[in-house]
Amino acid sequence: MLDGAFYPEGFRAELNRCWRIGCGGDPDIALLHALGVREAAAEAGDAASMTFASQQMAWFCFQLGEVEQGLGHAQTALRLSRQRCNAAGEAWASAMHAWLLLEAGLIDEAADDALAALALAEAAGEPHTLAFAVNVTGVVFWYCKQLDRALEFCSRAVSIARGLDQPCVLAWWLINLAGVHSELANRAGRNKDLAARREASAAAVSVNQEAIDIAAAVGDFWCLRLGLCNGAEYLIDDDAPAALALIERSERLPGRAGPRSLVHYYYTKAQMLIRLGRFAEALPVCAEALARAEAVRSTDSIAYAHRYMSEAHEGLGNFREALACFKRFHDANAVLAAETTQMHARVAEIRYETSKFRALADAEQKRADQLVRTTLLDPLTGIANRRRFDECLSRLEAQGTPYAIAMIDLDHFKSVNDRFSHLVGDDVLRCVGAILAELCRPQDLAVRMGGEEFALLIEGGELADARRQCQAVRQRLADVIWTELHEGLLRVTASIGVAMSDEAAGPKALLALADARLYHAKLSGRDRVVTWIPTEATTMAM
Repeated sequence: MLDGAFYPEGFRAELNRCWRIGCGGDPDIALLHALGVREAAAEAGDAASMTFASQQMAWFCFQLGEVEQGLGHAQTALRLSRQRCNAAGEAWASAMHAWLLLEAGLIDEAADDALAALALAEAAGEPHTLAFAVNVTGVVFWYCKQLDRALEFCSRAVSIARGLDQPCVLAWWLINLAGVHSELANRAGRNKDLAARREASAAAVSVNQEAIDIAAAVGDFWCLRLGLCNGAEYLIDDDAPAALALIERSERLPGRAGPRSLVHYYYTKAQMLIRLGRFAEALPVCAEALARAEAVRSTDSIAYAHRYMSEAHEGLGNFREALACFKRFHDANAVLAAETTQMHARVAEIRYETSKFRALADAEQKRADQLVRTTLLDPLTGIANRRRFDECLSRLEAQGTPYAIAMIDLDHFKSVNDRFSHLVGDDVLRCVGAILAELCRPQDLAVRMGGEEFALLIEGGELADARRQCQAVRQRLADVIWTELHEGLLRVTASIGVAMSDEAAGPKALLALADARLYHAKLSGRDRVVTWIPTEATTMAM
């Protein structure tokens, strides 16, 4: 359903551009562009384009491993599709939601969504959506270890995709089919059925190679990196030098790998080196895999890195270090189990936000907002509220005074509420408000926009001046001794996007630009100030 032929006329070119960027292996950039399209579509009242942009954003988040964000976008696409009575869109969003739930380890919930998506897709009869829903159902069976059914559905998805003019999609579904063949080979090996193992292993390598060839031909470097790393894993037992050659080929690919691809690359390379007996070379690769996994907070990848580090130390005779790494491997698996439990609660929360009860929640929020609007101050932090912000913005526009807007969002703030309670969360928000007020000049305005989002309205000066002021805010937050609020609260950071009034045509466009830069700050690792996105010059020129 992401195919460009289905995009509505109003934003077709923009949506096609986002899709081409994603297919070209840059899902992080594609995600930023899709966000802009969705905001523009919302401004224009184009619900169809909003739906497609939300679908794209869910997929790009999947590519990046941003599961929670992806679930939110999939839920938005699902809600909009239902409002428009679009069965194919509802099927696609349900299937995407199912796949993201799988990534979160919620297999039972994923199975329910996948089967519902499959029924909707078969009723709608749209082949692109049907191929996607069939593929996701096959992946669910794969995760459930029902490999014969997984093979049936993944083969069917590939068969449907061969009839579509979407080579990238065909390559993606081939990747999954190869994975199922590999699992069948592993199962045959455990059952000591060597003939079946050889057959399934050869099928995995062959199907995966077709995916590699397609991805290379169309320039989909995200898929190509995935295929090369997977292919290396399929060959590791039978031909470790050939496996290492695939890994080395991935190193020579142009462009940059995303965080998820890099983690996969490093721990796969570590496997290759260990299998080849090159234990001393494997150790720094394991360390890099661990650092990358910790940076993206991927607990399962952290576990893999510790496991391979243990094997490398064992190969070198460092048995004490090997045991310590193996213990950390088990600790990471225990954390993973706890995270799965927490994800159940977060998914329930996301569903609640987009369920039929949302109207009731919105009504309650409107009543609360009405009370807040009786003053120009935020009742929790004591700094300006959104109404005051809008009034000051209008004044600056009327005067023609140059100004900058800094959008500030606290990183991982939800975890503060989840781990330490909303009371501690409120204390954090008050402290942040106080810091913003303290670091503001008399002519500037510190604002709580809502939730954990704040803003600075900086009058006069240039973008470089605004950046320095925001860096001071970011550094001050990083320097606070947060354990005084709660002994377990070690760190609170913020991501900040800044835009200058001469960079956009009016306050709405300027806010959107600052928001896009804030989003880029999040995607780039958080705890940073962004005043320019590398693709902006290209975007403005097109």
